[in-house]
Amino acid sequence: MRNHRVVALLFFTVCSITAVPANSLLFEIVTGSLTGLELDANHSSSNPEVSPYQIQNYTYGEYWSTDGFLGRYVYRGDPIDLTVTTLHPSPSTWNNGRFYYFHINDSGTNDLDSWKEYVLLFRIKGQLHHGGTSDFTGANIIIESPGEQIRIPVGAGDETVQTGEAGYDVHGNAGIFNGSNGFFYRYPYTYLWIDVTVLRTTHEYNISRRRVRGYYDSSIHIVGNGIDRNLTIEGFVRTGSNTMNPDTFSFGMQRIAPEMIPFTDLMGKNTLTNSYLAGHVSYNSSETSGRVGFYADSAGTSTDFAFTSTVSGVPVSIPYQVLFDPIICGNTISPVLVSSMNNTFMTDYRTVYSPVDGQQSVDHVLTGDIRLIVHPGITATSFPAASYSSTIYAVFTAD
Repeated sequence: MRNHRVVALLFFTVCSITAVPANSLLFEIVTGSLTGLELDANHSSSNPEVSPYQIQNYTYGEYWSTDGFLGRYVYRGDPIDLTVTTLHPSPSTWNNGRFYYFHINDSGTNDLDSWKEYVLLFRIKGQLHHGGTSDFTGANIIIESPGEQIRIPVGAGDETVQTGEAGYDVHGNAGIFNGSNGFFYRYPYTYLWIDVTVLRTTHEYNISRRRVRGYYDSSIHIVGNGIDRNLTIEGFVRTGSNTMNPDTFSFGMQRIAPEMIPFTDLMGKNTLTNSYLAGHVSYNSSETSGRVGFYADSAGTSTDFAFTSTVSGVPVSIPYQVLFDPIICGNTISPVLVSSMNNTFMTDYRTVYSPVDGQQSVDHVLTGDIRLIVHPGITATSFPAASYSSTIYAVFTAD
C-alpha cells in the first residue's frame, strides 16, 4: 500500500438567509469492487472493452454484473447536478481528455507513460416510500470526460409537505396534499442510488503484451451543492509479489448546514452539548485503514478555524472551534474538540449495512458529524455587518 493522502472540504458563509435541506451522497461497494479489474484482458461480456466510437452503444442495458462494476452512490436531497472529475492528471503521451488508470511504479508514484483509458456508466434508480424500486430513468448516463455532469432530476428523502402543497404518495404519484389523501411526501423516493461501472476503451499505452506489469490506480471525484466525495480505484496487469498495491476507498464530506448560515443560528452554540451541526464526514474501504484529521488549511497544518471577511479594507475574523462527533470511529466514542494535539480519528473495522436494502459488508469505516462551537458572549453586534466565509478541510491518510 501507499501512504495515500486525500483532502475533502466544506465551505460556509455566515449571513442571514433561510436554511435549506441538506444533500447527502454516500458510497457503498455492495456487490461491486474497487479492486481487481484486469486492464489488459480481451473483450468479453464480463469485462467489456469498447472502441471510443462505440461508447454510446452502452447507453442501455445494465452492467452491475461486470468486472468493472464499482458499487453505488446513495443520494438524498433535492434535484441536483453532480460534476464528475478526477484527481489524477492526463497521460503524458495522450490528450484525449477521458479517465485513466496509471501504473504505480516502485516508488509509489504514478507513471504517466503507462495507462489505460476508460469511461464511466452511471444509472440512477429509486426506492419508493413503500419499499419498492424503480428504474425510472431506463438508461445509463455516460460520463466520458472529467467535468461532465450527472443530472439527478428528482429528489429523495422522508421529508413531508404541508396541507395544500404539492407532494407524492408512497407509490411516487404526484398530487396536492389535502391532509388525508396520502400525497404528503416532499419527494417521490426515499432513497436514490446510482450504480457506477468502469467501461474500458481500446486506448492504452505500454499495457499491450504486458509491457508494464503491476497495479494501476485512478480516482473519481464528485462535487455538487454541499457534496465533495472521492473514490480511488485499482486495476492490474499481471501483478507480481513485489508490485505496489494501491489503496482503494471512498472518502468525502457533505454540508448539512446551508451554504449561507444565518449568524443568529451560531449565537449560543458554545458547549459540547449545544453546538452547531455543520456537516458529515464518511470513509469506507474493504481493505484500507487510516485516519482523518480536520484543518483550517488544505496543507493540513492549522487548526485555527475562523470565518473571515474584509470590512472597509480591514481583515475581520470570527474564530470558532470544530467538534468531531463520532458515529463510527476506532479510537473515540465521545465528541472531541479538534486541536493541534487532538486531531487523529482512526477507522474501525466492522460490519455495516446499506440503508437502501440492508446488504452488509465488513469494511474499514469512519463516520461522524462535524459541529461548530463559537465563543460565549458573541452577539449580532460583536462584529461588523458583512458576509464571512470559512472552509473546513478533512484530510485522510492511509495506514
